[in-house]
Amino acid sequence: MHACVIAYTFLDADFRVRRYVEYLVDRGYEVDVIALRKSGEERIGRRNGITTFRIRERRSNEKGILNYAFNILMFFLKGTFVLFSRTWKVRYGVVHIHNVPDFLIFMGALPKWRGAKLILDIHDILPEFFCRKFGKNLRSFPARILFLLEKMSVRFADHVIVANDLWREKILLRCGLPPSKCTSLLNYPDVEYFRFPRSQQKKNGFLMIYPGTISYHHGVDIAIHALGMLEKEIPNIRFDIYANRSSNLEHVDRIKALVREKKLDDFVTIHQPLSLRRLGEIFVNADVGIIPKRGGMFAEEAFSTKMLEFMAAGLPVVASRTKIDEYYFDDSMVSYFEPENASDLAERIREIYTNPAGARKRAEKSLEFVGRNNWNTKKCIYEDILRRISAP
Repeated sequence: MHACVIAYTFLDADFRVRRYVEYLVDRGYEVDVIALRKSGEERIGRRNGITTFRIRERRSNEKGILNYAFNILMFFLKGTFVLFSRTWKVRYGVVHIHNVPDFLIFMGALPKWRGAKLILDIHDILPEFFCRKFGKNLRSFPARILFLLEKMSVRFADHVIVANDLWREKILLRCGLPPSKCTSLLNYPDVEYFRFPRSQQKKNGFLMIYPGTISYHHGVDIAIHALGMLEKEIPNIRFDIYANRSSNLEHVDRIKALVREKKLDDFVTIHQPLSLRRLGEIFVNADVGIIPKRGGMFAEEAFSTKMLEFMAAGLPVVASRTKIDEYYFDDSMVSYFEPENASDLAERIREIYTNPAGARKRAEKSLEFVGRNNWNTKKCIYEDILRRISAP
């Protein structure tokens, strides 16, 4: 059996995509992967039943709409050529294509014609994602084109996976899909990456942690402002930031400048990206995980994977109060603050410092939630999708 996974991402840095690849291998598939290439990486790699075609470099975040569109188009064309060539050599049973963008699904046209089943995996709903990234509104001409492409893409797929329940409802409504063709599947954590014992030794300090993308919309600057309100109150407070490879380099420089401006150099460290396992080791010795994203039409409904990862490590969470987070978690599990309100964020952190017993109680309840909702307990959903689309 052969399968293909396509994603405009770096395979080794995208745990969600890699997890599906590994699952397909475990199911007995020979898997081809079409993805991005980091500088210095080999173009074609083979290991453990996985052949990876790294077809294009992405050196930095796109500067504008045309640059973004050009990079995506080149990935689409090069990937289609690779897939076209491979389709005459192997017969794929399934092609699993991850957005953004949605129209990558049409790379699978030839395999579909030869009998493959196509899965479109919507990590981010594209019209809202585009408008947030480039400052457009949903009535703009580019957004209307993206709505049309979204509808065409999901209808071309044999099944659609959507990253959360709110977005699934949107896709069903505006694309006219039957519910049986669309499944919500969160980016559930693999708890094996977070099963490290928390240190029982008395710590001399208080550690805040943020792992992930640094951009304006992720609100790391809000956390810096909150830290500035706490550095004289909480002894030896620190804020460790682990920037991933999707970070906006210009905004990283702005964060560094803000740290210098507020004279917080001794309290803030921006680290290089780490593997998920290394982050899991670090989480268990932190005091609080911070999710300071801004509000807005996209962020309100974009689920942060960090939430479940913090919870899986038993780490208390302070997060901005958004529609998607309140859909899954109440105040007994998460310490919420009002989006973009640094004073409110500082107050929630202060409460965790002054009331560690209350913070532990929320963390324990969150850990129970993750015990029921993780990749090991939910991968059966993906298995069921594969079974249903493969049925004669």
